[in-house]
Amino acid sequence: MSLTSEQVVLLRSSWQTIGKLGMSNVGLAVLHRLFNDVPETLPFFHSVLSPTQQTEIEVLKSNAKVVRHASRVGLSIDKIINLLDNGEELVKYLLFLGKVHVKRSIPRKYFSAMGPVLLSVISAVLEKDLDAPVMQAWATAYGVIEKGIIDGM
Repeated sequence: MSLTSEQVVLLRSSWQTIGKLGMSNVGLAVLHRLFNDVPETLPFFHSVLSPTQQTEIEVLKSNAKVVRHASRVGLSIDKIINLLDNGEELVKYLLFLGKVHVKRSIPRKYFSAMGPVLLSVISAVLEKDLDAPVMQAWATAYGVIEKGIIDGM
């Protein structure tokens, strides 16, 4: 699965809009949605969340460890978008992300769960339906991202 040049343009232009929120806010939105839509992922965040921590967005924003991790999530997406024209470097980075998540014992299945979470957040920020061309580009891109990360696991 690869991206067309039109999809790359859509991804980059939409990412500029999304990125205006700030990398930590983008990451917080993704983590908030993940924790609420796929609560079985919470134990894998034991290094940044206490077992009893609530997952409302305002509570997450008050946890410095969560904010740091959220920033890394946003910056990782940013790096992926910036590497779309450099297939070799993109593959290396996705493999690296896979290795990082293996070290944290994250099961592969949660990367499938992350796709709908990420698309939901992006759709909300852009105020676009999931069948809009820009969202189709993001869905295709996430397929590439997921495959690359899983290949690194």
